[in-house]
Amino acid sequence: MKRLSVTRWLPILLLAAMLVMFPLQSARADIRPKPTMSFSFTYEIDLAPEISSGSLLECINTNCTEAVPLQKMGPQHFDCSASSCSSMA
Repeated sequence: MKRLSVTRWLPILLLAAMLVMFPLQSARADIRPKPTMSFSFTYEIDLAPEISSGSLLECINTNCTEAVPLQKMGPQHFDCSASSCSSMA
């Protein structure tokens, strides 16, 4: 009976360990629709003010006593023009 040498099986064991640590599946991007919101402002006065800036706040806790502005990351944004705002979160 022949004895198995360690040097012969070591590369196979290393390859098997790498396959367990790094699966062969590829990563998939999140392609679902994102929640969006768009709204405009109408005024009952003749000379309507223009919107100069705005921010959308995200609640940190359930009663929303702590909130932070929505950050611009990837497709996530909150933008305002002179008379309307839109967001994607």
